[in-house]
Amino acid sequence: GYANINHLHGGAPLHYFRRQIVSVCAWGAAIPSLFIISLFTSPLLAVITLLLYSAAITKTALRMKFNGYTARISFAYAVLIYTGKVAEFAGILEYWKNTILSRQHTIIEYK
Repeated sequence: GYANINHLHGGAPLHYFRRQIVSVCAWGAAIPSLFIISLFTSPLLAVITLLLYSAAITKTALRMKFNGYTARISFAYAVLIYTGKVAEFAGILEYWKNTILSRQHTIIEYK
């Protein structure tokens, strides 16, 4: 995935998948963690975090709508893209765990 290719080929000058990894870390880990912590410490910050997610989903959905997709497809795509960031972050963590522990990386193959 992103982490493997970035680790192997992510140095200058190409920086493979750097932008994607930063996006996954922000939307899949940092912002959800901020939301969960703010639920207990600052309800206003929790609302702001939800508004941030809503704005990002709306921006993505509008971009898809502008590209000719229906509103329903555009909204579903946007929601699933941001939901998938959490799973992508879990994949990055799994990659680094396996790398640090010198374990063999396995590829998921569908038959």
